[in-house]
Amino acid sequence: VIKASPQVDVGAFKLDRYEVSIALYARCFRSDSQRCPKPESNEDFSRYSDGDKQLGDLPVTDVTAIQAQAFCQWLGRRLPTFEEWVIAVRRWESEVIQADDTLANSDHYNMRQSRSSLWPVNRVTADTQDGALRPLHLIGNAWEWTTTDTENRQWDGRSSNLELQRAGGGFISYMRDLSDSYPSFPHDVSPETGIRCAKDSPQ
Repeated sequence: VIKASPQVDVGAFKLDRYEVSIALYARCFRSDSQRCPKPESNEDFSRYSDGDKQLGDLPVTDVTAIQAQAFCQWLGRRLPTFEEWVIAVRRWESEVIQADDTLANSDHYNMRQSRSSLWPVNRVTADTQDGALRPLHLIGNAWEWTTTDTENRQWDGRSSNLELQRAGGGFISYMRDLSDSYPSFPHDVSPETGIRCAKDSPQ
């Protein structure tokens, strides 16, 4: 049974510990292919669907923001705002971002200076083996869609003419890419861009 990612409490909201995996997205695809259509450009998803189950733990990419939001809603969750992503990074990753915008432990992050492909969403590196429940791959691996546009307005989940901020950098990004979000239209797809879901905390 494929289970949804555990969530980490960040005060007013909860953030999924893992990026959405191919296996979990495929579960939505099999249940409701209109809500979660096949990422046509994603060869790993196609190979997983054809039986290569070793690819199931990789993050699903080549999804639009519209598909990403629909998937999170299928789980009873939503996409995070860019501000929520920043809060999470400040809480869990601030100690590794140095004054010159480099990573203190760059080998622990899937970014261009040392890596060339996606890591499994549940891969735990040395800096996350302290037993603490914390989000994995907030930095690097796959860019993550947010619902905040480049003018800090919130997306309604349907409009296609706003440029949304993607956060976190991808596996071919440099550290300097993290100083800015990367804008994309909601219907754009990229082999570097995936999904992490969030949810409001009970009041």
